[in-house]
Amino acid sequence: MEPIELLKRLVDIKSDCTASNREVIDVISGLFAQYRREIIPQAKSNTGMYNLIIKIKAKCKNKKKSFVFVMHTDTVKGKWFRKSVESEGKIIGLGSCDMKAGIAAVCTAVLEQDYERDIYLVFNSDEETSGLGANLTSARLSVKDAIVIVPEPTSGKICIGQNSCVGYEIATKGRSFHSSLNKDAAFNMKNNAISKMSKIISFLNVNQKQNKSIDSQNIGFIEGGITANVIPDYCKMKFEQRFKPISNTKFEIANSIKELQRLGAVDIKLNFNGESFINNNKKLIDKFQKIVTKYYPATTGLFKAWSDAVIFRKSGSCFIFGPGNYEQAHQKGEYVKKSEVIMFKKIYQELLTKM
Repeated sequence: MEPIELLKRLVDIKSDCTASNREVIDVISGLFAQYRREIIPQAKSNTGMYNLIIKIKAKCKNKKKSFVFVMHTDTVKGKWFRKSVESEGKIIGLGSCDMKAGIAAVCTAVLEQDYERDIYLVFNSDEETSGLGANLTSARLSVKDAIVIVPEPTSGKICIGQNSCVGYEIATKGRSFHSSLNKDAAFNMKNNAISKMSKIISFLNVNQKQNKSIDSQNIGFIEGGITANVIPDYCKMKFEQRFKPISNTKFEIANSIKELQRLGAVDIKLNFNGESFINNNKKLIDKFQKIVTKYYPATTGLFKAWSDAVIFRKSGSCFIFGPGNYEQAHQKGEYVKKSEVIMFKKIYQELLTKM
């Protein structure tokens, strides 16, 4: 099967992070029917989410490092899901870039020929929300000292590390009154839960500018109140912060919680706490880059988002490297160039052969 054919087939299957990914898992598992496969259901049986590990053993024993490809089968929850569209050299559709293009390139690269090394293909669920799938598969994977590749879209960059990511859920509380009683600032800040939350938002925006450890920040969800003539007694907000690998994330979290409490936040929860990492294996990085540079002038850097790579550090040296423009991820009208998918298939084949 060619990579574009497989990509379109995968994009045509809805597998957002709130729905079952079983159909995607079954398609991939079917491609590798001749190899050892293990389908692992998510802990919560009612989710319909599954994980898959495929083990392809080298035909003869040798000292070559194993390869582990770590992929996620879910997409963000996008209202713009539709069947894949092929136009102007692109495949358009939810998940086309993040990261079904990477899955298609890896699977077809591995299926097309035999390699003189062990290969492990790991397909996780729920990467876009909890990361639980990766924790399950990582625990099942006993391989050590491998080359681990996560084919997230990296805009051609060879990412040798990633930021940490901390997701918060907080609330503010007030007291319901008729809106006509809200006549001054003191009354408003004491009783209006949304106004209290606005003060916290102002703090977060100022802190983002001042705190050099914060690489990015997003306020992604807010709700509260009933209607315009009732002072809201409750407001809830979700936001995330991403920190550079050199940062002390534990300190940043503790400091943030202290400030949030000072500003009136209650019911503070950490919905997500993903670590950062840096690959310091210079010899391996140089060899990796030398191979990729045959195809285009590749540079190394950090992955600004978070990926499952950090969970697989125990298995070996991690690289985040896949087809697609990073800025296309989580975006309406998401697409990937067909030429990139085809090129990355060839790059993965050369890495598997020459690393």
